[in-house]
Amino acid sequence: MWRPDVVWAEISDTDEACRKWLQHGLLKRLSARYVEHGVALSWDESFFDWLMDNRKNLDDARDWERFVDGCLGPLLIAHVDRARVPETKSLVVRCCEGIPEVQMHQSEGKE
Repeated sequence: MWRPDVVWAEISDTDEACRKWLQHGLLKRLSARYVEHGVALSWDESFFDWLMDNRKNLDDARDWERFVDGCLGPLLIAHVDRARVPETKSLVVRCCEGIPEVQMHQSEGKE
């Protein structure tokens, strides 16, 4: 059974375990952090694929966190609601031609 609290050493051996850790651990925590600021994130499979392609450069969970924050922070900061308006923006994170990007869900228009 998958546990999102497993330590890096327990999940770093297989692609499947790493992908689950990203989805149910790291990116879930990141999503929770942004929803507090009016941004609801969803993750396209292309972004997971891109992360897995970059796996060889990342040695531990802290490396992953820095890598993801460094890539997504500049893309997401424009969407963070500093005024705490009650409306939440729904964004999808994907990767296009090897470059991460953030777009509004289609029901909310495009950015």
